Amino acid sequence: MARAERSLILGMAGWLASVPATAAAPFDGLYTGTIACEASGASPGFSQAVAFVLQGGRFISEKGVAGQRNYERMAVGVTADGALTIEGRYWADIEKPIRYEGRVAGGRMHAEGPRGPRRCVLDAAAPPPSGATRPYRAAPDVAARRALIGKPGDAAFACPEPPAPVRDVKVEPFYQKGDPTHSIVDPAAYEARRQAAAPFDKLAAGIARLGDRYIKASPRDPKLAACLFGWMETWAAAGAMLGEVTHQGAYERKWTLTTLSLNYALLADAPEIGPERRRAVEAWFAAIAWATIPYYAAKPFAEQNNHLNWAALAALSTGVAVQDAGLVDWSVAALKGVIGSNIDADGSLPHELKRASKATHYHRFALEPLAVAAEIAAANGIDLYAVGDGALHRLVAYTAAAMRDPDIVARRVNVAQSVVGADAIKPSMWDWAEPYAARFPGKTELAATLKDLRGKGLFSAWAGGDMTLRFGPAGGGL
Repeated sequence: MARAERSLILGMAGWLASVPATAAAPFDGLYTGTIACEASGASPGFSQAVAFVLQGGRFISEKGVAGQRNYERMAVGVTADGALTIEGRYWADIEKPIRYEGRVAGGRMHAEGPRGPRRCVLDAAAPPPSGATRPYRAAPDVAARRALIGKPGDAAFACPEPPAPVRDVKVEPFYQKGDPTHSIVDPAAYEARRQAAAPFDKLAAGIARLGDRYIKASPRDPKLAACLFGWMETWAAAGAMLGEVTHQGAYERKWTLTTLSLNYALLADAPEIGPERRRAVEAWFAAIAWATIPYYAAKPFAEQNNHLNWAALAALSTGVAVQDAGLVDWSVAALKGVIGSNIDADGSLPHELKRASKATHYHRFALEPLAVAAEIAAANGIDLYAVGDGALHRLVAYTAAAMRDPDIVARRVNVAQSVVGADAIKPSMWDWAEPYAARFPGKTELAATLKDLRGKGLFSAWAGGDMTLRFGPAGGGL
């Protein structure tokens, strides 16, 4: 059957442009799997990895330029009783038809039919249920944190203007081209990235700071809630981040979404924000999250690096914030896959060791979303620390040791360690340790490190904000 292998990631850009908003259908959600096609004459068979999202029982994918080689368009439709039809066309030397027919049942999708002269079989499945039940619970619990660390708010607070919304996310990488380790920073490219990403970084930092203020204000401050929500509403109304998105831009977008959704979850206790306004913002969050997932869902979890960890946190935090079971199911499956397959027995991350001089930096960067995700999972009855015989504990121990003594990794990868955007490890890079230490207070060495660092900036916008405020003990240097 299939000798050559290809990958077909059916992203959301075409879907967002071509499928109108419709009511949810019974088989909506993410499906991942393969399309395997037989040989045709001297041309070998092949297998394509697929990942797509049904919305309203439909999905439309278009890639390439109509009339040119490798153009392909497919329309997926599922009826209320599960009948599946996939119709389309592709262009090789001439235009050729695609038509698969089958069914969707029990979370699985199967279809067969011709793709030009070939006979093909599609097999795909939805993620397994996460085990969490709605209503999903956020972490941290804003009311509990306010009761523990709350202080009177600023009566003179005036809401600052949000940055102007940006629809396209056109950001380019900052590592030297041709460097297989992606570890050598190109200064000019780094500055270009900083400027291109500035609107998104400014949004994330502002949202995180407002969220911090909202947690801390006791009694709860409706003015802060209105301000925080207003920033999100402004960007949602503009359809921000749903236009043209570069490869690096997709990374920036998922980091920004994580900040937004983690802080939107704080507003569950804000009755002054009406349901209609909430629905518009939540639909925007969901659109970005569903646009993020297919790229990561189409590839084996074991073959991916820290970007999958961040995509999983983005999906989990959004799914919890907007009560979307499909997002939660995929993110929990991804997190279990990452933790169970990507952490070695000694706690190191093979994919991040390949980053040469940035290996320590990327261990820390890979751990950060996992530590936050583990807290959200725990709030919903899921123990990620038990996965892989305690693999996440091993990663914590290895990363903490490497951050204290970068030579541990330098000796292993034969190159001195450095960090992106700084001369050395900064206090903020220990942000992941705050939720971990709160859950496992017996880790005395980590507790000592945090005691020394609290009050020196354990803040990460992409992780939500001030991690001591959100997870640390009362006092805690705040």
